[in-house]
This record gives sequence, structure tokens and C-alpha cells, in this order.
Amino acid sequence: MPHSGNIDLYYEDHGSGNPVVLIHGYPLSGASWEKQSAALLAAGHRVVAYDRRGFGKSRQPATGYNYDTFAADLHKLITHLHLRDFALAGFSMGGGEVARYIGKYGSKGIRKAVFISSVPPFLLKTADNPEGVDGSVFEGIQKAVAAGSSATASLACVPTWYEDFRKDLARVDVPTLVMHGDADRILPINATGLRTAKLIPGSRLVGREGWAALHNLDTCGASDS
Repeated sequence: MPHSGNIDLYYEDHGSGNPVVLIHGYPLSGASWEKQSAALLAAGHRVVAYDRRGFGKSRQPATGYNYDTFAADLHKLITHLHLRDFALAGFSMGGGEVARYIGKYGSKGIRKAVFISSVPPFLLKTADNPEGVDGSVFEGIQKAVAAGSSATASLACVPTWYEDFRKDLARVDVPTLVMHGDADRILPINATGLRTAKLIPGSRLVGREGWAALHNLDTCGASDS
């Protein structure tokens, strides 16, 4: 397990060929990629799936739940594994790691980027972001999480969903796939996927009618990764 600051990150690394790094959504773990991992391995890829700090089998520190730290964790994992010519695929809040990683570290070594029902570009409605979602939605989610006596990470991660990734997306200069469904009520496609695709020149948008976020990891294909 690579060390990120004072914590250990759990990861699984299988197969050979072009690497694909899978970044899970909330409040899941790397194990949620089981079906996609099998398909990618069968297609001849090397598959790396890890647990974000605070989730799964990774350590659960009291701090560090912000996208700069998440991106630093990912960078340390990639460095630890000496990955080259790899694809980054993020689901839901995992798409934020893809964006912030490229925003902070650039695209060197990255072959492709994939955003699956992801939080970028900027989910919170503000004066300069009228397409976003009202902040009361996130406050309600936080209250629900707190009432369920969930772990620190589960509560601390909710505010990260309205991080502004617009500058990060401007640095994405690798072939990019954006997958999103028009029935996604958690991360509405008009506020997320459609705008992400517009902000990344040359990106490919795959929109599915009636496709909801909770079903994405069961139905999306792995061949484009």
C-alpha cells in the first residue's frame, strides 16, 4: 500500500497491458468496479482500483477530505506503481479526482480520461454558475448522513461535490469520454455531463436516455476505457 501523507491507501493491481486506473464514487470503494474490472482484464488491460482515503480498506484519517488531497493521493499511487500510458476513469465524485489530477499534475503519461456520471465541472449554483444545483440540496444530504451516524469521511466528502473544476477541465488535453444519463437526479446531466463535454475540446459524449447514476456501473461498457 502506498503512503499518502500519514495514511495507507488500499489498492488492487491485476493484469497487464495498458493500465486503467478506476476511481470509485460515493460512498463506495474500489470493489464497486468488479464487473468493469473483469471486462477490462478480459480485454487485455492492466486494472488498478483503489479505495479513496476514508473508504473501503484504506486508512480513515480525520482530515484531508478535499480534492487537492485526493489528487495528491492518486498521484502518489500512480508514482508508486510507475504507471505510464494509462487511462483515468472516475465515477461520480471520482470524476473530480480525474479533473483535479490533470489540473494539478498535467496530462503527462495519461492516455485517456473517462468521466462517468461525474461531479465536474461545477455543481453548486452561484452567480457565475447559474446551471448548478442549489446549495440546500447538499445541506440536506449532510443532515441525512449525520443522522445516520456515518463515518467522518462520509460526512466530510459531501461538501467536496461542489468544488469548481472548470479550470482543471481546461487543462484536459487527452482523448476524453464523458458518460452520463438523462435520468440522473443526483448529478443532473445538464449541470454536469453536458457541460463537462463542452469544456473539453474534442471529447466524446455518450448520453443514455433513462439512464440513472445508480445503474451506471452495472450497465456501462468497459471497451471505451
